[in-house]
Amino acid sequence: IAVTGDCHVGKTTWLKHFFFAMQNAGLTVNGFVEEAIFEHDMRIGYNFRDLLTNETVPVARRTSGDKPYIFYEDAWHFVASCLRRSADEPICIVDELGRLEAQGGGIMPYLMPFLSERKHHLIASVRQSVLPEIEAQIGPFNTIITLPPLT
Repeated sequence: IAVTGDCHVGKTTWLKHFFFAMQNAGLTVNGFVEEAIFEHDMRIGYNFRDLLTNETVPVARRTSGDKPYIFYEDAWHFVASCLRRSADEPICIVDELGRLEAQGGGIMPYLMPFLSERKHHLIASVRQSVLPEIEAQIGPFNTIITLPPLT
């Protein structure tokens, strides 16, 4: 299942609500989300948050609004660990498949071996602008939930 939409429409929030709803229903669900980090009302980066343990790790930071993000190698190890732990779970949440992943980078090298096992259901947020590129790499999603723009 892909949860898609433009940037900043609530895909991560939707995934968090889904995670807690599944847990409350007694289902086993695992995975991670990517949360924005703000300083003085300016987005300065992102953290990965393990949904099961609530542990966080920095994934990207920038020193000013016009500078590119700097990515942290430890973040990819964190993702790999979350995916390994999720390997036998029926539902895995992955946030976010974006431009980096559309080019084969980011979490994609860790996600591809995980997906090849096909023991579970993947619920992933995917930026609308790169949905075709993501599906070209991992195959078509069975269901696509498109969140409307914020008003």
